[in-house]
Amino acid sequence: MSCVTKNIANYSVGNPVNNKYNKTMETDMQISETDQSFELPTTPITNSVNGSVVWHDGHDPGTPNTSMGSTDEPGPSFHDTNITILCSSDSHILSSDVIEAPALYIESLPGKKIRDKLADSLNVWLGIEAGGLYQIKHIIGLLHNASLILDDVEDGSAVRRGRPSAHMVFGTPQAINSAGYQINLATKEILKLGDIQCIKSFSEEMEKLYVGQGHDLFWTFNTHRPTVNEYISMVDNKTGALFKMLVSLMETKSHATSSSTWDLKLLVTLLGRYFQIRDDYMNLTSKEYTDQKGFCDDLDEGKFSLPLIYAYQNASDVDSSILNHVLLQRHKSDAMSLTQKHLMLDIIKKTGSLRYTATLLRRLIGEIDKVVGRIEVTTGKENDPLRSLLRKLEVPDE
Repeated sequence: MSCVTKNIANYSVGNPVNNKYNKTMETDMQISETDQSFELPTTPITNSVNGSVVWHDGHDPGTPNTSMGSTDEPGPSFHDTNITILCSSDSHILSSDVIEAPALYIESLPGKKIRDKLADSLNVWLGIEAGGLYQIKHIIGLLHNASLILDDVEDGSAVRRGRPSAHMVFGTPQAINSAGYQINLATKEILKLGDIQCIKSFSEEMEKLYVGQGHDLFWTFNTHRPTVNEYISMVDNKTGALFKMLVSLMETKSHATSSSTWDLKLLVTLLGRYFQIRDDYMNLTSKEYTDQKGFCDDLDEGKFSLPLIYAYQNASDVDSSILNHVLLQRHKSDAMSLTQKHLMLDIIKKTGSLRYTATLLRRLIGEIDKVVGRIEVTTGKENDPLRSLLRKLEVPDE
């Protein structure tokens, strides 16, 4: 066996994970005693007659080697090329297509593009040039797509916008990897903005997003019912983080003076709460949501939405006990039957929780309208695009 073969055989023994690959290489490189045409050159020896260097196959490198049927100098063998690549610092650049596929799939699903529309609306006041605005919207879009993928994985949700969730198409490992890659791409885009305040905002809001999501998952997994105040704090972190990051990045790139005094942070905080509570409400009442995500999908996930928290606080002892037991049964199977969901929804309605939530949403949209009015007065610019967006998000009367 040649020295090369011995080295590879030794490497194979020391690295059991690579045994299959290495054994193949060893077989390929094995020197046959009967077929010298495939023998690798080994250490040369000196001809005792004339002092010239001679290889073990007997040919003198100073004379043409006719054993291969050619007078040309022998080129590098297949194995020589592989060893050269293996010992080089260069490597083939892999395409990112397979990594981005789950995120691109999510982005392709039909949606309202609320965050893009909100950015365009806020820009009525902030006046960022088109290129900078596009870059900020791209960053928020990358992070939003990543959060949707991770939400569906962590919540066990099989449907997103009427289509299979990304992990149901590409598998959970690939979906998680794609989400992480999107966050990395967003980080690179943040660095391109070239402002330390942008980096600080990105870091702070991403931390809040993870904390909010962590509490939401903890409550679900442990069947722990939060208070209304705890729920609102979770929403401010989980849902509000990207809204606040959007405003912070836009303010950094804006040439508008004193924008930090315009109540923009209050505006997007209220908007984040409105979006999440509205989503809770529509999940239990909207046919459109049923078509896109399934009937009362939040109950399937065991999520403590605001309507469910209020129902617990106002249900009779008997009904509260029923809610507890159904949630515990759901915990065993990771889903609820249709009859279980109807039972829970009936109790939620009986407590007046849906009426309470709808009333709360109307009051909240009223407060948002007041904040918009104050900013319009301060800036001297009416914001028709934002008001139009808010009207589209109003909940229908019961």
